[in-house]
Amino acid sequence: SEFAKIEQIVLWKWEDDQLPDLPKNVIVRKWFPQNDILSHPNCRLFITHGGIHSLIESIYHGVPMLLIPVFADQVHNAAEAMRRGFALYVPYFELTAEEFSEKLQTILQDPGFDVAAAKASSIMLDNPMSIMDTAVFWIEYVIRHKGAEHLRTAVNDLYGFQYYLLDVVAAISLTLAFVLYFNYIVFVYAKKKLFRKTDRSKNL
Repeated sequence: SEFAKIEQIVLWKWEDDQLPDLPKNVIVRKWFPQNDILSHPNCRLFITHGGIHSLIESIYHGVPMLLIPVFADQVHNAAEAMRRGFALYVPYFELTAEEFSEKLQTILQDPGFDVAAAKASSIMLDNPMSIMDTAVFWIEYVIRHKGAEHLRTAVNDLYGFQYYLLDVVAAISLTLAFVLYFNYIVFVYAKKKLFRKTDRSKNL
C-alpha cells in the first residue's frame, strides 16, 4: 500500500471496514465525522473525489487536497483547486499507484500547498458577517420584501423548451435541413442537365 510509505495516520472511509493487509497507520471505518477531522490542527491532507461540499469544507479549514474526480462537476472543481495552488488531482480512470504516491508525497512535503490552503481559507472566512448572521439576514430580507421579486432570476419565467434553447436548436436544425435539401435539389437538377447534354452529344 502507498499509505505505508508515509508516517502520518490515515483515516479511510470505506464501506467495508475489514479490509485485509492494511498498513499499521491506516484506520478504516464506514463513517468519520469529516468536518471535525478537517478542523483538527494536525490534519495535513484530504483525499476526496472533489464534490463541492467536501471542497468547501476543506477550503474552510485550510487543508490541502489530493483530488480524484470521477464525473460531473468534480473534474472542474479539481482543476480549479489545483490552479489556486492548494491541491493536486488525477482523474479516477487515469489513476495509477505510482502517480498517486508521487502526488501524495508532493503535497505532504511541499509547504506551498499549506500556504495556499491557508490563504484560500482566510479569503473564505473574511466576511462582514458570520455564516449564521448572513443566513438570518437574507431570510428576513426576503420576508420584509414579500418574496424579493426583484432578486428572482428571469429563468423562472421561461418555459422548459426556452430554458434549454430547444426553440433555437429547432430553428437552426430546420434552416440547416432546408439548405441541405435546396443543395440536393440543385445537385439533382444540374446532374440531369449534364446527362441530357451528354446524351445529345452522343446522338450527334
